[in-house]
Amino acid sequence: LNALRLRKVQEQLSSRVDGWILQVDELLMSIEQARTTATVLEQLKMGNEALKQAQKGYSLKDVEGILGDMDDARDHEETVRAMIDGSLSVEDDEAVEAELAALEALEAEAEAEAEDAVEEEAEAKEVEAGAKEVDAEAKVVVPDM
Repeated sequence: LNALRLRKVQEQLSSRVDGWILQVDELLMSIEQARTTATVLEQLKMGNEALKQAQKGYSLKDVEGILGDMDDARDHEETVRAMIDGSLSVEDDEAVEAELAALEALEAEAEAEAEDAVEEEAEAKEVEAGAKEVDAEAKVVVPDM
């Protein structure tokens, strides 16, 4: 009977010790969680300071201006794409064709001038070669016999 009472007391004591161990483990986990939270908060504070430093380099007006410029550039790009895709109006199409015709005429004129220049250069070389030949003949002295 004493053995059963002793065993029951030991089980109660063991159960109390297990409860205390559980409380200590919970306390240790709470301490670790508090340390982790403190580290996270410190990192957030440092990140916030870094963000403030980075944001000092520009104002909201700067951002609005940049975004406006980006919108303008996007609108310009869409206009160019629309032109390329063939959505030109009849007047635009006629203006483009007229400009193309003018450019083709200029190109033909430039080609003709280039051909004329090549021909003139060839003629000048022929004349120069003929002049040298004449000079060479003139220098030949025929001895008297």
